[in-house]
Amino acid sequence: MKAPLLASLTVMLATGTAAWACPQPPPMRQQLTLVTAPTTTIPSDGAVLVRLELTADYYRGGPPEDDAAPGGTGELSVRVKGGAALTPAIEYLADGLQRWRFPSKVERDLEVVGADGSVVATLHQIPGGASPLPAPRVKKLTSTAKSDARAVPYGVVPSHLELDLGAAAPTRATLLVAELVDGHVAWFSLEPPAPGSGRRLVRDTYGGKGCSGAPSPVLAGTRLRFAWIDANGRRSAWTKAITVGYVAPAPAAP
Repeated sequence: MKAPLLASLTVMLATGTAAWACPQPPPMRQQLTLVTAPTTTIPSDGAVLVRLELTADYYRGGPPEDDAAPGGTGELSVRVKGGAALTPAIEYLADGLQRWRFPSKVERDLEVVGADGSVVATLHQIPGGASPLPAPRVKKLTSTAKSDARAVPYGVVPSHLELDLGAAAPTRATLLVAELVDGHVAWFSLEPPAPGSGRRLVRDTYGGKGCSGAPSPVLAGTRLRFAWIDANGRRSAWTKAITVGYVAPAPAAP
């Protein structure tokens, strides 16, 4: 799991330079959280969705009390119900999201197990599936951050990204994930528009001095590709590479 985290951190740090001293951050701990809803049916092209989160480790490696909460265990594993543990094929996506796939030709129940051995969720896996999840249709993709913004001396520039869809999101889609084409680094994720609210997605990042791991701006000229993730853990095909266009920021309010 270290490689995807390191790659994401490298991208984040590349978006700006800091010429000021930052305090020593607290030690961090990794925690896996189950994203897939309990009792979900996992089709043949689906997966168990989990999220790797980083939180401040004020316990210095000791188990905090909330680690025992359902879906919030420090470790997660999956096994056939009443049987052996399974080894997932893992796909690393944006914002710590992971797809754990367990290919099977038979119908079966899977148990998600926490670090304390308790069953967090029971999922049903079937060898068939629904119709293929269509790839996103991106009509327009723009950002207010210029491609030379990495050179700013004071930190990170703000950005306002707008993504206009050319077709409505699939019914069960829960996330639109983005990946950098050059280097295949997971970048960010967005929730699809609510029904009846249009087809525009917006992502804002804020600039200035800072020492925390704030979201990185998306710069004009960046090449991205997109895919839908649905509630059954399915991922659509990726779009072709799309280059982010530039639009001037809106004038500041007087």
